[in-house]
Order: sequence, then C-alpha cells, then structure tokens
Amino acid sequence: MKRSDLKYFYQPNFLDSELHELMLDTKNQCLDFGMTIDSDGSIVFDKGYGDGHNSGTVFRNRYKDNSIIKDNLSQPFKSVIDLLEIKLIENGVKNPVIFNLGMMINPNPSPSNKNYGWHKDYNIIDHIQDPLKLWFTIFSLTKNEVTSEFMVSPTSEGVDYWKLGVKEIVDSNKLFAHNMNLGHQYIVGNKNEVTIMYGRWYDAE
Repeated sequence: MKRSDLKYFYQPNFLDSELHELMLDTKNQCLDFGMTIDSDGSIVFDKGYGDGHNSGTVFRNRYKDNSIIKDNLSQPFKSVIDLLEIKLIENGVKNPVIFNLGMMINPNPSPSNKNYGWHKDYNIIDHIQDPLKLWFTIFSLTKNEVTSEFMVSPTSEGVDYWKLGVKEIVDSNKLFAHNMNLGHQYIVGNKNEVTIMYGRWYDAE
C-alpha cells in the first residue's frame, strides 16, 4: 500500500457559527427516528436504536444518491450533509453517497468493547470493495467542555509512530474523515458530554 492511499482530513470549526448553533439544538439532529432506504427508493421508518446513547438516523441507504435522506432531515442537518459532500469531493470522492448515518450520544465504551478501541471500519457495500472508495466521517456537537479524543491513524500504534493521521479533542464543531485504508479510535476522557455524528460513505461514481 502506498502512503498516498492513506487519505484523511481534519477540520475544526467546520460549520459557520449560525449553522453550528442550529445543530446544537437536538430537534435538528433527527434523533427520534431511523430509516432504511432500498435501491428503488422505498423507505422503512423505525424509531432508531433507542438505548439512550445511539440513534440510527440512516440504518442503510441503497439508493443511488442522498436525495431521499435529505428529504427527511431538518434543514440544518441537510445543510451539514451538503457540506460533507463538498469536503469529500474536494478530497477525491467523485460521487459521495451515505450508506449509514447515526448519532452517538456521550459515547461511553467499556474496556471489553473492542469496537471502541482502535479498529478499521468496513462498509457493507456489496458492489464496492476498494477501500479508496469507502469513507468514514465523524462530526462533534456539544455545548460542554470535553476531554475525550478521536484518533485517525494507520494502525493502533498511533499518529506519532507513523507521523501520519490526527488525534484531537472532540469538542464541538470538529470534522474528521478518512478512507477505509485507515482506522480510528474514540478515547473517552473524564468529560465526555458530546454528540458524535458518524457516517459511512461510498463513491458511487
């Protein structure tokens, strides 16, 4: 694997102050439902995961683009998706489509939960296997001081070992993204009141 195949980006202050303030309002975060979208555009609605810590806004989207997702989101949330698409296109994704989108509220993994240790995420996209065409994004929202961190790196040894990737506190309005050649880790701090919007994307060029 070439170093150029390890693609990622990080942007603090991702949203302007007006849109950021709107997205801090939970009514604009669409936490109370989840949807599954089939390739023909049909939708099945659900109530989400319902465990108080996760909300499955989009369980699966097999439609050709993000239009149906946007039609069912608040206007501020739709604007965030528009901006995410632009950032992914700027970083080489020709036609970014969301496969899965959700919110983690105050993520609090236990040591036995390996999914929160360093790992690589995998999109279950039947017709796309190329990790260069599969991307993961997370975006943070909170009104509170936060000490938890998010890391993007090639392996669990981390950013300093490889001199590649990013590790930052997930206070509000920060965007992290990487393709599936890289992995990530959410590192819980003693101040962890934050909502994490995560998305799995693929390039439908």
